[in-house]
Amino acid sequence: MFLSVDGGTTWSTPGHLPAGENIRVLALDGSGTIYLGADSALERLDPHEIYPLSLDILRSTDTGTTWKIVSSFPRPIVNAMVLACNGAGDVIVGYHASGFALSHNKGESWTRVPGYWCSGAAASSSRVLFTASAKGNVRRSDDHGATWSTCPGLPGEGLGSYGQIFTSSNADTVFVAELSEPGTIYRSTNGGWGWTPVWTGYGTNVCRSARGVYYFATADELRRSTDGGTHWALAGKAGVDITSLAVSDSGVVLVGTKRGTVIRWNGE
Repeated sequence: MFLSVDGGTTWSTPGHLPAGENIRVLALDGSGTIYLGADSALERLDPHEIYPLSLDILRSTDTGTTWKIVSSFPRPIVNAMVLACNGAGDVIVGYHASGFALSHNKGESWTRVPGYWCSGAAASSSRVLFTASAKGNVRRSDDHGATWSTCPGLPGEGLGSYGQIFTSSNADTVFVAELSEPGTIYRSTNGGWGWTPVWTGYGTNVCRSARGVYYFATADELRRSTDGGTHWALAGKAGVDITSLAVSDSGVVLVGTKRGTVIRWNGE
């Protein structure tokens, strides 16, 4: 893990993580807390499958100098892992076929929700929660995860599998990426109760700057929208497949690539 405090100009290694942790996902809550989802020691159950003995959630409140394991879930089935949080203390960790878990106190205690193939999660600052499923639906909760409603208007089970979700701070605007090829990005402007396809083709990692400019990655391309996601223009090409991206409030976009490099794009 590497840390930059100057928009990606220079990078340093933060404090040491507990031994044996294999970082899968990272999330920042916007108020200075960092969460990591990590595998611990692995166990080979048969010649073709390796499963982690546990899934650990780590938290740092001092910019990565020190870390605390706030939860450890035993023997999850982790084909993919997702992690989402907000500044109010809500944290969602999804571990695919094993379901997902919720915390409302920055990871100090958790409620596990089995039986839902969670492949995407989002937690808005207004505390509206979303989960996406590889089984073909997106769900919304307005009561901190006590009850969930399926968001209508998306192709259902057997027709689509959904992953990464992005939601605006008040959860009015929501994007969800279809995982199957060629894939589609859908947008909702009414909190998930109706959807419109805004991009056809592989796309993921939707993010938004403080100025309202949206970005997403598709293969080696960075796409940009200044009208809320209705139209997308080419912002640049990384020359290698993009695996992750994030944008700062000032509009600096950091692009992670399949080669393990990070590219900085100064735009807006």
